[in-house]
Amino acid sequence: VRSQRSAGARREAFARADAVASRAALDLQQIVRDSELSETRVLITDGGASGNASDEMMLRVKSARPMRSPENGAESGEYLVHYRVQPGGGGMEAWRRINHARAVVEEGGGIASRLAEGIELVGIEAYDGAEWKTAWDADSDGLPYGVRVTVRAHAADGKTTATVRRVVAVDRVPVPKAEETTNGTNGSGGTTSNSSAGGT
Repeated sequence: VRSQRSAGARREAFARADAVASRAALDLQQIVRDSELSETRVLITDGGASGNASDEMMLRVKSARPMRSPENGAESGEYLVHYRVQPGGGGMEAWRRINHARAVVEEGGGIASRLAEGIELVGIEAYDGAEWKTAWDADSDGLPYGVRVTVRAHAADGKTTATVRRVVAVDRVPVPKAEETTNGTNGSGGTTSNSSAGGT
């Protein structure tokens, strides 16, 4: 009986952590990629020490699933998704809020849903090609090479914990390559020089 209870508690803790990490990974795979940074949104806010972090993340994503029913009006297919941890009836809870991508106020509105309770840690980091960063803003940093989400949750017994980690690679939009200046010889023996600035 003790073994069954222990196994059940482990499954419960894992399911709670996985509900948050897997949902975040799914959204990260759908982020809007654009060479114009104002059209993208990857904002990671550092929410404390790594051992007890409650980081937040805001993403602009593409989705074929409407936020509301079609009767409530047409939707663009692009949405702003916000992840955060806050106190609730089940202790610390992880929430996901979805809103229109062009919402006037990013921090409010839309539809919020609770992903899981019993959350002890939500750590979100972005990879810049050299190291993992605890904070990121695509408006100034561009799109990261990848995002790592770590979630730890406990079961209803308050003692059994499980940790789930998801790492999602981000296919970055290539930066336009500037035309290099080249010098050569033309047919009459003279030289020509071409550059991105339009030199002759």
